[in-house]
Amino acid sequence: MAPLDARPLRAAVVALALVPPQDPVREFGRAFTAAVRQGAAATNAAQQAAARDALGTAGALIPALPAGRRGRARFFVDVRGAELELRAGDPAAARRTALAARTRARAAPDEDGQPVYRGTYRVLLLVVLWQSGLPEHRLLALLEDEGEADFLLQDDVAAEVTARLPSQRVPYELLCGEVLSGRGRDEEAFARLQRLAEVVVGDEATPVAWRDETLLRLAWYFAERADYDRAEIYLERVQSDRGCAPRAMIALRRGDAATALREGRALAERDARQATLVGEALELLGRYEEALAEHLRSEQAYAEAGEELDRALPLNSAGDCLVELGDLDRAERYYRDGLALLSAGDAKHVEAERANALRDLGRLHERRGEQAQAAARYAEALDVLEEGRRDIPLDLLGSAWLRTNWGHELTSIDGLLRTGAAPLDALAAIERGKARGLLDWIDRPPVAAAQVARVRAAVQSLAVATDAEELAERRRRLERARALSQRAGLRSSRALTAVELGDVLRAEPDTLVLSYWVGAETAWLVWARGADVRLEALGPRAAAIGALGRAFAAVTSGAKAARGADPTEDLAAAAQVLLPASVRAALRDAARLVFSPDPILSRLPLEALPCEGAPLGTWCVVEWAPSLSVRNALARRSGDGRGALVVHDVHAGADLERDLGVDELGHSTIEAEGVAAPYLGAVPVRRVHGAEATLETIRSELVRAPVDVLHVNAHAIASPYVPSQSLLLLASGPEAMASLLTLPLHGAVVVLSACRSAGGEERGGEGVAGLLWGPMGAGARCVVASLWPANQESTAALMARFHRHRAEGRGEAQALQLARAELAAIPRYAHPYYWAGFAAFGSRDANPVLRAPVSTFTWPWWGGGAVAGGVLLALVWVGSSLRRSASPVSCS
Repeated sequence: MAPLDARPLRAAVVALALVPPQDPVREFGRAFTAAVRQGAAATNAAQQAAARDALGTAGALIPALPAGRRGRARFFVDVRGAELELRAGDPAAARRTALAARTRARAAPDEDGQPVYRGTYRVLLLVVLWQSGLPEHRLLALLEDEGEADFLLQDDVAAEVTARLPSQRVPYELLCGEVLSGRGRDEEAFARLQRLAEVVVGDEATPVAWRDETLLRLAWYFAERADYDRAEIYLERVQSDRGCAPRAMIALRRGDAATALREGRALAERDARQATLVGEALELLGRYEEALAEHLRSEQAYAEAGEELDRALPLNSAGDCLVELGDLDRAERYYRDGLALLSAGDAKHVEAERANALRDLGRLHERRGEQAQAAARYAEALDVLEEGRRDIPLDLLGSAWLRTNWGHELTSIDGLLRTGAAPLDALAAIERGKARGLLDWIDRPPVAAAQVARVRAAVQSLAVATDAEELAERRRRLERARALSQRAGLRSSRALTAVELGDVLRAEPDTLVLSYWVGAETAWLVWARGADVRLEALGPRAAAIGALGRAFAAVTSGAKAARGADPTEDLAAAAQVLLPASVRAALRDAARLVFSPDPILSRLPLEALPCEGAPLGTWCVVEWAPSLSVRNALARRSGDGRGALVVHDVHAGADLERDLGVDELGHSTIEAEGVAAPYLGAVPVRRVHGAEATLETIRSELVRAPVDVLHVNAHAIASPYVPSQSLLLLASGPEAMASLLTLPLHGAVVVLSACRSAGGEERGGEGVAGLLWGPMGAGARCVVASLWPANQESTAALMARFHRHRAEGRGEAQALQLARAELAAIPRYAHPYYWAGFAAFGSRDANPVLRAPVSTFTWPWWGGGAVAGGVLLALVWVGSSLRRSASPVSCS
């Protein structure tokens, strides 16, 4: 046997003697980093188990670390361990590990005396806790403990997460949104979420789960505010099946019981807490026994999960089923138990649920005949909705949050009226359901140049879409622009209270106020003359709406007017329903009538209704008011401009006008001359016309020299693409109300001489959203606008007379009344289609006199000759017009 060569062994021994001992800090660092990387790359259970083993190996090295480093190393290992448990599908274990790690780390300082519980690993631990299913109320309480929430919201923390934990940026941002929402800062939460979506939705490196989570958060944000169209835009892009819950909820709100039942059952099979969606779908189908069982199953599941806040919804829904089944005592217990779980200041759906429960309690008391208790609950429900509304961000088109709660509001207002509310209290309740978005705009216009430009460009692109696919894409673009615009601020306005309304009414003892409300079953009227305020039921809802529809159809058709069709019978029937005898008696010696319709009656041809033997608008000064609260806000405005700016003969381009189906403005120059004439020689008059009639030119003219009156003769169209907007067609293209909001009007009177410029979309709790919102939000003190498609000839004649009377010192409402009376006296224009379509929204009692009234008895002979010459020219012009066309020219 050959002897063993000892030289290699001696060399190895010498080499080992020369190698320094292994650095435990570096050893731990290498092992920990390797475990983290292994965990990040793990895609199956075996790999996740290997990652946990690797992390355990790193943890075994902690005792060898210097004493000052062990606490922080243990914190790192615990947090990564909790993260791995979460990824392995064990959220309960992850929650336990994370909570224990938090407790240890907060008590263990590191080598320099600084706390271990800090930095990005503190963020990661909180993110893991959030993802582990910790109930919302417990999570928010934990985050508010010892500055956790404030720590998360720091700018330097956000920057550090982006730089050092990029894989956690999305959950970190979503958690910050939870914190902001929990603090009632919904505006900031939404803005943060929207910015996140802009980054991650198109980023393929972001995991699908987090992209879906971001989209779902945005979908829920809009769904909870009842803006279902916007919610569905985000839901369409969710790639997982997690969109079932919001889809089921949206189906419920839209009354689609079949879809809601299908989606709800699929969810409830995986999570019994979702059984309440099944119950609500069964309620829509009238299957109350089955629905009750599903709601109680859901409530029990929430109770077992420790989610007390979420028990309120199924409890309240169970109460609804019991009311239908006749068990009122048990229903009341469920309602009160649910209310006890809800507190003010929570998320929007919680506030809505509180209002819902209070309204349901009111109906229960009313069913028992307990009128006073019912009225108190209805009033309380309205108060909750009012407070909830204040946390909704403004946007350029107004928020739709109250749409989902419109039923709560509508039935609560109805309940107050039914249960014998005092007339002033009833009037104050009705004010909460009128023109709220407009009042918000007047209080705080949501102007931002970039937002307006984005929405404006999106609207204009819709007007020239050529096919269905392109139109769908441009609609999505508009929705994104609208969503971005919601960063502008929170709503801060409020409707007038009963006490304030009483003060306003007593200050105008000669004014008769009519405030209408068409409820779910009954139409109501609160009318007031000074301190005398009365509430009257006008009859069934269907009768009021039917009378309105027939009157509107009889008056607003140019074809019927040209044929000489007699609208008298339909108008008289509407007057019989909507102008009761008490109102007619009060009108006889009233100096002015203020008409405040609810959204349904906003198309009522009030001025054409017969009263005291003649059409109301020809002898009575009528001022329209979207609400009395809006009227009060407009009355406080004073103009600082002089003169008139007249916009006419607008050329938007033949192709666009053809595509939008509008006629040529054949009488625009004649109208402009009639408008300008009364002011010439007294105040400056400027005219903008043709291709120069752009929004930018109008704005620059108003900036250069503010005016007292802005008169715009152009086309307005009810957009099929953007139902919530009417569009004013200028040379710069279709301009929506958001664009008009940018005009510096400074208390001016704005005349929108265009088709249906007072029209728009009827919104619950908002009123009619249309072109009116733009000028009023931009500072106008009065807007004269049309209720139906206008005839060009008669409108030119009406506007010339209106401006003449205004220049003689009359207020806008009186000037319009005198102009109507004069036009109605001309046989050619006797039909109310020609003279009853324009209304003054806001008005002064009088204006500065700019010219002497026309009077042939006091003029010298040469003045009479001039008038005669003018009359002769007018007759020649009328004759030529009659030869050109036997039928009236309409702008529609």
